[in-house]
Amino acid sequence: TADWLSAQGLRAGDCLAVWLDNGLDWPALLFAAARLGLRIAAVNTRYKAFELEHIIARSYASLIVLGAGEGRSDHLAILAEADPARIPELTAIAVRGPLPETPPLPGRRLAAFDPVPSAAAPDPDQTSDPDAPLIFFTTSGTTSAPKLVTHSQRTLALHAHRCASAFGFDAPGAGFLAAMPFCGVFGLSSFLAAVAGAAPAHMMAQFDAAHAARIIRAYGLSHIFGSDEMFRRLIELDEP
Repeated sequence: TADWLSAQGLRAGDCLAVWLDNGLDWPALLFAAARLGLRIAAVNTRYKAFELEHIIARSYASLIVLGAGEGRSDHLAILAEADPARIPELTAIAVRGPLPETPPLPGRRLAAFDPVPSAAAPDPDQTSDPDAPLIFFTTSGTTSAPKLVTHSQRTLALHAHRCASAFGFDAPGAGFLAAMPFCGVFGLSSFLAAVAGAAPAHMMAQFDAAHAARIIRAYGLSHIFGSDEMFRRLIELDEP
């Protein structure tokens, strides 16, 4: 994934927007960005065009990675509704899935997001800066438009290790159901805590109570983070 990002012309200090449901590509992009010194703008999977414009403009993202035909929203169609004049920094669109015949925004380069393992050995001198900004999360705050909050590699790693210990992710037999979206601090922080504690994580692209219950039972998962509504749906499955 780091090789793919480099091939797109991204260099240290550049920003890419990630607009994907949960899956292996999300942490792969995060860790690759950390390795290369890039920044990630985490885009909520339910954002509409005006919110997307805002986070791209504020983060100066030059590339957006999105999924085609995935989840509950048509991200390509939403991106096509955006005003190109408001996001001049965005020069490339990478799509996981079938490529559209024409770019959703005129004048933007269209690429397939399909990183493959490199045959070359990793560069031992390519090390990341722990204090470099890594990810921008959005928060509503006191304004109508979302604001960006910056986290560095060091703060994410420190928080993950502390949570791994505090919540028992490092206990023998621990396992995690990653049901909250990685585009939010709640979902990504809990996932990184599982990684820090070496707990296997089963990722759900979209929460479905029946499917979640089957995964929890099949693998004996010990941890799940979520909302009251998610837990209510799970509990109802065991009611007579």
